[in-house]
Amino acid sequence: MLPAASAGPTSRLLLVLALLALLVSGPTSAQPTQKSACFDAGTLSPALQARSEALLLDALDSEHLYTLATGLKPMSAGFFGAQVAMSAPDMAAEQAQRVLDDHADADLSRLDATARTDLETARAVQARIAALQEIEDVRTILATWRCGGQIHADLVHYANARGGERTLHAVVFALPSVRRLMVDKAPFFSRWGFTASTSPVEIVNTIEYSRDATRFAGYGYLFGYPDDAVHFFATAATSQDVTGTFVVRDFRAIPTFQRDTGQFTYAVAKGADETAADGALKARAARILGAYKARRAQYIGEGKPGAAALVRDWFCPSDDHCDPSAAAL
Repeated sequence: MLPAASAGPTSRLLLVLALLALLVSGPTSAQPTQKSACFDAGTLSPALQARSEALLLDALDSEHLYTLATGLKPMSAGFFGAQVAMSAPDMAAEQAQRVLDDHADADLSRLDATARTDLETARAVQARIAALQEIEDVRTILATWRCGGQIHADLVHYANARGGERTLHAVVFALPSVRRLMVDKAPFFSRWGFTASTSPVEIVNTIEYSRDATRFAGYGYLFGYPDDAVHFFATAATSQDVTGTFVVRDFRAIPTFQRDTGQFTYAVAKGADETAADGALKARAARILGAYKARRAQYIGEGKPGAAALVRDWFCPSDDHCDPSAAAL
């Protein structure tokens, strides 16, 4: 028997081409792009996807629009809030469920004091579990609110508790604006060692726990108020703390889709004339709101693409480039 002939260069080339053809014709998975990753809720359950859409629309319809689109406001807060009891009831979750099951149809008036106490405790346990689950769900949603490395959303809590409950609220940050603020207002923010790379959540938590006028000034800058308004905000708070007398004031209101007043609003000295900074802020906000209203009519409503699609198409001029700070106006 003659030995098999070894494969020559031509045979090897044909084999390589055949393998390449198989690779090209075989199944492929689409690679994510900047645009597809912008506010991508694909990892969420259907229920959380629907909740994300509702929360995002509420944010866009309020002052959060001015943070999400162009970063006019470095930070906005308040489109979601939750409360959780500060002290955990002295009952395990499994025991609480058994108590609730045992007393599902019970007549409370016929229960003895111990049974009523157990039932009240079990209900408190159930309410706490439900509150924490909602908080976890919203955190999971907000973790998908990212676009082009420029947007961050999260939950933070207030330092002061009321009625034995701690309040948390949702915040959204325009990262380029926050970084620029840390540089432009370094004489103020550097007292905490903040620089352009500081986490926005660290910044807001530090401001929240400040116990003097710096808390009001810090929030004023983060919320995008003009310098004169920030100064008034801080000095009026200090004056009220010292004298106990409320400092009368006027308000400047920037309209949102939801309403003309009461959202993007800041205080100024009583009778103060509108400044150039006030006028410039109002004019820029009006352009952003006008651009949003035009897009909202196309994207929001039955059978239309929705809020996430709106921001994705608005902030991403191409599949490989998303720039919320340069959203077209």
